[in-house]
Amino acid sequence: MSNSCNTPLLLNDSNYSTWSFLMVAKLSKYDALDVVLGNIKKPKLEDPEKPTKESLAYEEVNRLAYIEIIEHLDNNHLAYVSQVLVDETSFCGFSVWQILKKKYAGDDYVAKDLALKKFLDLDYHGSTTDFIAEARFHQDRS
Repeated sequence: MSNSCNTPLLLNDSNYSTWSFLMVAKLSKYDALDVVLGNIKKPKLEDPEKPTKESLAYEEVNRLAYIEIIEHLDNNHLAYVSQVLVDETSFCGFSVWQILKKKYAGDDYVAKDLALKKFLDLDYHGSTTDFIAEARFHQDRS
């Protein structure tokens, strides 16, 4: 029974939602979530030969995020990511996260299309207040 507690949840073809929920928590624990989500950008260097403290800290957090994500991929996803990553983005947690997000969550066009479909499926019945509440409910879930 102790083995099941130590076995990491690996991303497979059917558990992206659960896996990403877990990874958000893990990356947040290491203060790497904002880097992986792109909220914190890589600092620009005036001289590439002289990295700053900020750029070194960013690289370390990004590398730790990369390792954490890679350790939670099954063999198929390891192969997929290794084929898609290029040399410039190797050891980059942000890049791996974006690759997997695009594969499973789609891009903004997919999200917008789903939101439009939900909006068009709304039925106006009862009061305006109820309709607005239903619209806001669907907006929050998008």
